Amino acid sequence: MRYKKEKIIVTCGEYDPLDSIEIDFLKRCKSKGDWLVVGVHADWWMQWARGGLVQNYDTRREILSHNKFVDE
Repeated sequence: MRYKKEKIIVTCGEYDPLDSIEIDFLKRCKSKGDWLVVGVHADWWMQWARGGLVQNYDTRREILSHNKFVDE
């Protein structure tokens, strides 16, 4: 029995707040593979790197999870 190999694309970012440029980027990522896995930077990283954040981690993760092209 042969199994179909699936191509998994992994990316991460701030997504604070998610904007149209990032949505286009995620759509292009999804078009390159079968699965799109998106990581979200932690709140502590946002504080350290940017000096603050607009939306907390849980909110950013929730918003991304409702996009049809994001699998995980």
